[in-house]
Formats: sequence, C-alpha cells, structure tokens
Amino acid sequence: MKRGLALLALRLCAANAHAQEALTPVEVIARVDASAPAARAAQRHAQSAARLADGAAARRPTLNAALRYAEDDGPALKAEGLVLNPTGRAEAEVGLGYETAWGTQLEAGVTLDRAWRAPARGADLTSPSRTTISPNYGAAFTLNVTQPLLRGAGRVAVEAEARATRRAAALAEAEAAEALSAARLAGLEAYWALWYTQRAAALSQAHDEAAIATLREAQARAELGALADVDLIPLRLAHVEATSAVLEATADLQGARLMLAARLGLPATAAPGLRAAVAPTPITILSEAEILAALQDAYAARAPRLARQAAEDAAQITARAAQPQLDAEVGISAYGLSGAGIDDALNGLGAVEGQGAWAGLRLVLPLGDELRAAEAASARLNLEAAKAALLARRQALAAEALATRAALVAAQGRVALMETAAQLAVLAESGQRARFEAGDETATALTMASAARQAAQLRHAQAQVEVIRLDLRLRHALALPLRAWTP
Repeated sequence: MKRGLALLALRLCAANAHAQEALTPVEVIARVDASAPAARAAQRHAQSAARLADGAAARRPTLNAALRYAEDDGPALKAEGLVLNPTGRAEAEVGLGYETAWGTQLEAGVTLDRAWRAPARGADLTSPSRTTISPNYGAAFTLNVTQPLLRGAGRVAVEAEARATRRAAALAEAEAAEALSAARLAGLEAYWALWYTQRAAALSQAHDEAAIATLREAQARAELGALADVDLIPLRLAHVEATSAVLEATADLQGARLMLAARLGLPATAAPGLRAAVAPTPITILSEAEILAALQDAYAARAPRLARQAAEDAAQITARAAQPQLDAEVGISAYGLSGAGIDDALNGLGAVEGQGAWAGLRLVLPLGDELRAAEAASARLNLEAAKAALLARRQALAAEALATRAALVAAQGRVALMETAAQLAVLAESGQRARFEAGDETATALTMASAARQAAQLRHAQAQVEVIRLDLRLRHALALPLRAWTP
C-alpha cells in the first residue's frame, strides 16, 4: 500500500514537471519589485513625504493688498467756538513681502490715495453745507528691510520646518527602501527554501529507488537460496522508511512552492509549477572593514541619525529663542503728489518729487524668561540623549553584523566539510554495497550506510543554504544590495 502511494506521488511530481516554471534569483527580485504590496505602500508614503519636503523648501513672496476709506470732522476749539474741519481719504495699497533663508524680511509696496477737505464750519451747523475743495492725489513707493540680529536670525530658525519635512522624507524613503529589501529578502529566502526542498525530494526519491533496486536484487538472491528471508527484513524496513520520506519530501516541496508563490504575489494555483533553477555557488564574504563602513547607512541607524539631527536643530532654535530680540530696520520711500489727477501723481512718483529714508534698531528684552531658558536646557539634554542613542545603536549593529559575519565564515567552512563528508559517505555506501553483494556484510550495514549517505548529502545542502541565508540577512541589515545568483 505504501509503495503504491509513493509511486503515485512520484507520478504526480513527474506530471507537474511538464508545467513547471524555472525561476532564478534575479527573476524572483524582479517579481517582488513588481508585486510586493508592503513595498508599494512604503514607496507611496515616501513619495508623499518628498512632495511635502519640496513644498516646504520652496520660498515664495506674499502679495498684500488693502483698500481703505476714512472721513473725519476734525473738531477744533477756536475763539469763535467749536469748529469742524471735515476731511476724507480713499487709499489703495498693494505690496510684496519676502523672507530670505537668513531671516531678512523685505517689504515693497505702492500706495495710491485721494484726499479732500471741506470748508470749516461751526458745530451749530449754521455754516453753509459742505463743499469739497482741493482734492489731492498721491502715489508712494516704500521699501522696508528688517534683519534680525539675535532671536530669529539665521537659516536654522527660518528653515526649521523645511528641514523637518526633509528629515521626514528621508525617513520615509529609508522605510520604503527597507520594506523593498525585506520583501526581496523574504522572496529570496523562499526561493532557497524551495531549492533545498527540491534537493531533499530528489535525494529521497533516489534513496527510495535505490532501496527498491536493492530489495529486488536481494529477493532474487533469496529465491536462489543465497540469502535467507530474515536477511530481507532490514531491506524491507529501509524501503518503507524511504517511501515515507518521499511522501514527506513531496509535501514539503508543495509547501515551499506555495510559500514562494505567496512571496511573489502569485495565486496558489501557480505554485505547483514553480521550480528553483539555480543552485548555490561560492560567495565572497564581506570584510570587517566593509561591514563597519556600511553600518553608517544601515536601515536601523537611519532613524536615530535623523533624530540626532532634529535634536541639533531644536537645540540651536531654542538657544536663539532665549536671546533678546534685536532687529535692524532700514527703509526708503518716494512720493508723487498732484491736484490734477492720479496720473500726474504717478508721473511725480516716477520723477521722485519727494523722498525719504530711515534706519533704526529695535530691542525686545524679556526681564526674566525662565520658560525659554528651561526649553533651551531641555533641548541640550535631548541632543546629548540623541547622540548617545545613535552611538549605542551603531555599536549594537556593529556587534550584530560582526557576529553574523563570524557565523557566515563558520557556515562557509562547514560547506567544505559537509561536501567532503558527503563524498566519503558515497564511498562508504559503495563499499558496503559491494561487500553485501559479495556476501561479506549484512543488509543492516548496507541500509545504515545508505541512510548515512543521504543524511550527509542533506547536511551539505543545508550548509549551502545556511551560507546564503546569513549572507542575505547581513546585506539586508547593512542596506546593501542583496546578492542574486545567476545561472
């Protein structure tokens, strides 16, 4: 019964082989890049953060406009009593404002106005009704420059928001790259798991076929009287165990195919056709110097590094905010006046009929500001904490990476040892088989030698995959491109 099930499993594997799709690690990476949902989501977040960073970095002027209208009776006490001096004014103003990266504030504007005055009259309203006289038209241009010298000065304070958005964009980009690398790592690990299960299934099948052939040969010798029936029992047990191993290996193979299909974003119906086409080859292990150099940009070190940069900015900003406010101010103006109309006033402005200039200093000195001083001290402490956290993270990463490298060196050494052990196991099995056929050894010794040969070959395959796994994980931790074996 078990033999029939094993043969059925082998026939199913053979039938699937006609529809199998051979994959390479390069193709696995390409399919992961095209289908990994987590990597796509992280990439969209990175693009969104980059858009915000671009918008925050852009410096644009502001347009200011105003319309004003005012009337005033202009009351005044004179010898004859209370006298009203009615006046009116209509004004339109437009200007541009701009703040440079160093905190310099520039303001330029043009003002157009129309002013009029009515004849003076008594408060008892006995004078004639108002008659507007002497309308005046004016045009003015002003340019003001304000430069903070202490608080609010410098790029750190002015560009704080832009730098914060750039850091957020850099962190989102790092997270997107890490998500893509993690998806590639999962895909490649699933690929090499499939390669190992393929190897294990092939060895199990070959071991079962050899057990069947040995049993048949022994049965033929037993029919001729060269062997007793009791001598066949170890061979029958070996065949049962080999058949069971084939069934288990077939199930493992299907499971590995399903896992790889999931990593590649393929439906489960495509899993039976997947096959790993490239076998492991020797690799060059990263040197300690290469590892330590790559640690500066490792995924796990990027967030602490950006946090330290944010703490540096906060320390500088709070230190400036605790300073007095001292601003230098300068300005110039030009005027044009006319009683004929606004056009003449503009012409007068062009001819600079009137002009002015001013300069000054403005000081705002808080008389005790414990809150700002506490914020500055807190920011300095946070900066020290961020530096310590970054140093600790880098030290931990260095220890982890160097430990992984040591394990990788040992695993690579085991590959050579396991290959030698597998070759010796093959020779031992051949010797035991020759002795069994010559009647100098029992079937038990032969079955033990065959099992030892299969186990040695599996250990060699495991050692090969372990080298690949450690190499992939080390490169992922260091944010280095993952190695892709090509045929």
